[in-house]
Amino acid sequence: MKQSKKSDSFESEDQHRSTIAIKIGLLIVAIGIALYPLAAGADYKSSSDFHSAMEIFGSLLGIVVGTVFLVHFYSLGKRMYLFVGMAFLLNGG
Repeated sequence: MKQSKKSDSFESEDQHRSTIAIKIGLLIVAIGIALYPLAAGADYKSSSDFHSAMEIFGSLLGIVVGTVFLVHFYSLGKRMYLFVGMAFLLNGG
């Protein structure tokens, strides 16, 4: 009986985490939609040097995040980490 209580608590904990993740995702989308009119009306001009620096930073960030996900895959063995890590590495490369 103790094992069933533990598994029930783990399931409810996983459901709670997924509910929080969904709420955070919806909040981020709502903030993005709310701020879009401000960004669309901006008269910001950039240079090619700044654009190149942002591309390099994005590539390095993708490589680092992909490497971290692959380390998680090798340590935990969950295939989701492999797929996400490879996607980040491919985009970073």
